[in-house]
Amino acid sequence: GNTLRLNGDKLSEAGKQITLRGDGLWNVLPCLFDRITPIAEALTDYYDHASAGDIIKSHDHFAVFSTDKHWKGDLTALRPGEGYLFRRLGNGSVNLRFYNRSSNAPRRSSSVSDSGLSGEATQYTNTNAATNMTMIATVEGEGLKAYIGEQLVGVASPVTVDNQVLYFLTVQSDSHGELRFTTADDQPLTVVGETIRYAADSHAGTLNAPVQLVAGDNRPCKIIENDHVVIIRNGERYDVTGVRLNETR
Repeated sequence: GNTLRLNGDKLSEAGKQITLRGDGLWNVLPCLFDRITPIAEALTDYYDHASAGDIIKSHDHFAVFSTDKHWKGDLTALRPGEGYLFRRLGNGSVNLRFYNRSSNAPRRSSSVSDSGLSGEATQYTNTNAATNMTMIATVEGEGLKAYIGEQLVGVASPVTVDNQVLYFLTVQSDSHGELRFTTADDQPLTVVGETIRYAADSHAGTLNAPVQLVAGDNRPCKIIENDHVVIIRNGERYDVTGVRLNETR
């Protein structure tokens, strides 16, 4: 209900630039454009310095630079008034200049276009979370939800990239714990390989090797049988020391 008033000088076009640190460090990236700008155009000045695996993310969307030199993900444009984080994998620091469309901005060929990516229909946002992590996944089923315990922490919709259906999931939370996944209609999903735990600003999966989420729940569970604890994992029965029991169910 309050009005915030700020005094200062408007940035000149020459002053609209920032320094991006490299070596896998995260950078705060403001949007210094006058209007909504497609991500390929917004990052034109960075193109020659980009490396496959570079990430730019907002609070609830992100995009990754691919080996074929495109930005791919569910973040498709930079918007005035919003802030971003940028992880540069290349060595050293580089300067990024913001060219507004009214200026004589350099133009790149269609090799850096973001055509074919879906719009940014926000499926979920947690304004109480100060941090997030990102993940690229394939899903056996429709839709993707992420939980820590019983708390919903992320929702993603499918994005078709190079004829492959991927999910660009932004997990928004300040909690710690193992991530649990379901489809949009709450059917359980299991991570192929190691489980994934929440860690602020971490990233799991790549465009070429996404996290695989398959139908079913293979997490181990405990039962009491004849006054003994039995652990069931992937249909096999183990005692508490990890020794496999002869009988299977």
